[in-house]
Amino acid sequence: MNSAITRAVLLVAPVIETLQEQLAAEFPLLRLYEQDDPIAFLREQGQNVAAVVTRGDVGVQNGVLELLPHVGLIAIFGVGTDAVDLEYVRSRQIAVSITSGVLTNDVADLAMGLLLAGSRQLCQGDRFVREGRWLNGGLPLATQVSGKRIGILGMGNIARPLPAAPAVLICRCSIPTVSRLPDSIISGAPTCIPWPMKATFW
Repeated sequence: MNSAITRAVLLVAPVIETLQEQLAAEFPLLRLYEQDDPIAFLREQGQNVAAVVTRGDVGVQNGVLELLPHVGLIAIFGVGTDAVDLEYVRSRQIAVSITSGVLTNDVADLAMGLLLAGSRQLCQGDRFVREGRWLNGGLPLATQVSGKRIGILGMGNIARPLPAAPAVLICRCSIPTVSRLPDSIISGAPTCIPWPMKATFW
């Protein structure tokens, strides 16, 4: 352990084991979720905590932070800050970090999965088989995805991997924009066609 580090890290909720191991190797690691009496534990150890590590779905309560007089960082394992009172932490000059981009490709994958599931009636087909309805007739024909034009509303970080994905389905991808997109965003998708539109959609 680095002898220059004298402050501890407070782990509010469990995270993946490899991350816990890395934290424990570098810092004194205090696991709040293992304590029978968290408040008593914080009153005893809170002055030693320099940083809090938590998950996006858990965050950290103001009551916990009030018992951490020297905390300077809340590191969120996730992309959301809804479970953290940003106004309060700003008043305390506590920095907040998130794992920006860590789920970008996963959400894009799910978007493609939903597109295929909806058009090919995968969920309906699953119920059709499980309920034994196939014994009495066939499932109605589904809609083909290949050859369709796909529109993407909102060309943010999650949407940017999507134009290249429909290429394997032989699709054209159209993106409404309120300003010119950099060529680097769409260069990987030769079937991607941006078109201008007003900022107000409806």
